[in-house]
This record gives sequence, C-alpha cells and structure tokens, in this order.
Amino acid sequence: MGEEPKPYLAPSKEGSSAAPKDPKTELINEIIDRMNDLFIEDGLSENDMLNYGNTIAGKISENETVMDQLRSNTKEQAMLGEFPTSINDAVIESMDVHNEMAMKLLSNEAVAKGFAGLMFDVLMKGLGKSDNSIKANL
Repeated sequence: MGEEPKPYLAPSKEGSSAAPKDPKTELINEIIDRMNDLFIEDGLSENDMLNYGNTIAGKISENETVMDQLRSNTKEQAMLGEFPTSINDAVIESMDVHNEMAMKLLSNEAVAKGFAGLMFDVLMKGLGKSDNSIKANL
C-alpha cells in the first residue's frame, strides 16, 4: 500500500555556517593518524606519539643543511638528500639525550626535586593555575 517517505539529508547550502577548521588542530590530527598507522601495535598514547614526533622534528630542524634542502626541494627530492640520514641521526641523538637526562634525574636527588617542582609548575599552568612563576622555581 503506502510507502513511508525515506529520510534524507537536505543538501548543504553554499556559505553554510560551518565553523572553519583550526589549522593547528588539523595538523595535530594528521600527525596522530599517521603515527597511529606506523605504531598501531605498540600501545603508545597520542601524547607519546606527538611528543616523539615533535622531539625528532626539533632535532632535524637543528640541521641547517637539511632544512635548506627541505625548503628548496620537493618531498621526493628531499628523500634523495641528507633528510633520511638526518632522521636516523635525530633518533639516536634523542635516545642519548633522553637517557642522559633520565640517568641524572634518577641518580641526583637535588636535580630530581628541582625537576619535580618544574613539572608541577608546568602542569599547573596547563590547568590554568599558577602557584608561583615557573622562573622562580628554576
């Protein structure tokens, strides 16, 4: 007999009031998606992956030759230059630096106490609270 009308979505209107996407949020989401693809089975948190990606990118950015190559070439061309080697160098250097810092924190009570105070201040600032100025506790 009578068929019920099928639900449908109305076509979007040009110039709709959808909010523009934040470029920083879009970049973070892209980084997380791509890191998830690479490290899916490793049980890493989103923060672990973002922090690691930022650390390695920071180390690579210290290499002016590589940065000049990145600015002057396409992705494919950059992959033929020093860029791939700089990634390995950054990973190794990062491991060494983090290991040295961790050993100092674990073996020196004064450094550990100072670092704990710094982390407290950083985290409180992130929560929108401020015990004292971060610089006062350094």
